[in-house]
Amino acid sequence: MPTVLSSVSILIVTMALVTVMSMAISGSLRHSTVLGVARWIGANAVAVVALILFGLQHGSPPILSVIAANLLLALASVLGYEGCRQFFHLRAVTVLPYVGCAGLVLGLAYWTYVSPDRDARIVSVSAFYAYMHASIGWMAWKHRSPMRPLYGCCFIVVIACLSVLGHVIRGFVYGFDFLQDSLLQETASNIAFPMVGMLALPGFSMGMVMLMHDRMTEQFERWANIDELTGAVTRRQFFAKAQEMLEYAATSGAMLSVAIVDLDHFKLINDQYGHATGDSVLAHFGRLTRANLRETDVFGRVGGEEFAILFAQAGRQDACLRMEELRERARFDRRRTPADAQDASPQHYSFSAGVDEYRHGDTLPELLARADAALYAAKTQGRDRVVDMQTMHRPVSAVQVAADYGLGADSNLSSN
Repeated sequence: MPTVLSSVSILIVTMALVTVMSMAISGSLRHSTVLGVARWIGANAVAVVALILFGLQHGSPPILSVIAANLLLALASVLGYEGCRQFFHLRAVTVLPYVGCAGLVLGLAYWTYVSPDRDARIVSVSAFYAYMHASIGWMAWKHRSPMRPLYGCCFIVVIACLSVLGHVIRGFVYGFDFLQDSLLQETASNIAFPMVGMLALPGFSMGMVMLMHDRMTEQFERWANIDELTGAVTRRQFFAKAQEMLEYAATSGAMLSVAIVDLDHFKLINDQYGHATGDSVLAHFGRLTRANLRETDVFGRVGGEEFAILFAQAGRQDACLRMEELRERARFDRRRTPADAQDASPQHYSFSAGVDEYRHGDTLPELLARADAALYAAKTQGRDRVVDMQTMHRPVSAVQVAADYGLGADSNLSSN
């Protein structure tokens, strides 16, 4: 005759297998740079051991099947909680969850050996998990990224809500002694309630895997779109942003200015002080520029030592003024060669820039051509200066600039 034990055992084995699969999926991300992976792997491993002990409760002492099993499952929840905190760049270890674990174990021991009370044990366990799972759900929602898909966060929040609801109902039912059945009887409650609790951790694990994959995708997108050395956007991303901003200016009448920047005598810096110093100059210029731009501006690296800056909602004069301020800051910020260089000496670096403003009907190559012509003038006039295209009378060729930057002269950048 089948017993409840066989049904519960099947349920526990199923949950253990699901947990092992969650651990394997999390393990596939262990070499990634995403934080929190190790703790989630550990949480699933501890949960598997706890489920095995739960499965032995018919023939094992309460110290194993009740106290040790619940302690391990509680620790698994704490590890998962810490993994979430790490993932969201919070301090991983906090005292309160461990205090809750200690209180839970003491309560289970008291209501098992001193004053046996099944209902009190169930209520204490449900209260602990309701709190932990609510904390995980709230954390995922509070620290969600508004710039990323919400699917993973919403999945975790839904799992948290279902788990908290299940534990609250379970605590209420057993706390007010609405069920008199033995835990060994084959009833819907004896199967449904444990299933809610056992499904929570694998559910959270799957939700965290979703968030981890999204975080990795975000990193890949950043690596593809951001120049690692300078922090500027890559040329492909810059031209895509430039085309978007130009189209917006064309339809809205908003002002838009561009500056093309070239570091002066950069080859000489590399030849005289070495490429490491050259890289440090590029990195410093990138940090300095990004620190002095608005969020709406776009800073791109379009060549080795050549950069371009798009000033949103800014006219030509405003852009020139801001480039002059940046030039002064860069010009007088001393950069030193590596300490092991024999002829190490303080080194200044400077840049030249050409600036122009969007005119109605401009294509992107035409706008860049005028700024590029102003840059050429800055170089021929002695470098270390900003030249306004408005003061120039040199003819410019949009076709030539388009060829230089790999653009189509008709400004159709959809294929670039």
